[in-house]
Parts: sequence; C-alpha cells; structure tokens
Amino acid sequence: MLVLPLDGSAAILVSLPGTARTYTRPLGGVGHCFLLSTAKAGFAGGNTDPVCASPGHSTVSGSLGASQTLQALDGLAGRLRGALAE
Repeated sequence: MLVLPLDGSAAILVSLPGTARTYTRPLGGVGHCFLLSTAKAGFAGGNTDPVCASPGHSTVSGSLGASQTLQALDGLAGRLRGALAE
C-alpha cells in the first residue's frame, strides 16, 4: 500500500500480508491518501481508487466520481514521480 501524506512529506510504502483486512495509521493532524495495490514476485498488479482521509472526518469513502478519480490519480502520479526521484 502506498501512503501519501498531503503535507508534501515523502510517500511511505507499507507491505501488508494478503490476509490483511484493516490498516490503522495515526494521521498526526495531516491528511493522507492511501492506494492499495497488488504485487506478486515483484510485479505490480491492479490497484484500488485512492482513498483520502483528513483529520476531523470520521467517515471516508473510496467511491469517487470519474473526474474526481482522475484528478486524484493525476495528483498521486505526480507524488509518485517525486517519491521515486528521491
């Protein structure tokens, strides 16, 4: 899973077992986006829509409209490029 803090700090790659059903992370007052992706033997598979959470909001939905999903993915792609270049 890729965790992207929305304060511009570095992306975090979290390895989860295939049986994981939940993941908890303190937000520390900073919004975060999460992108879950499958991988096997080093090869990436499919991924979920990004899900973003911000402090003070108790309910977060992973259901985005098409244009929102494209905007979120475009932003995530930019963050990924930046993280990989570091």
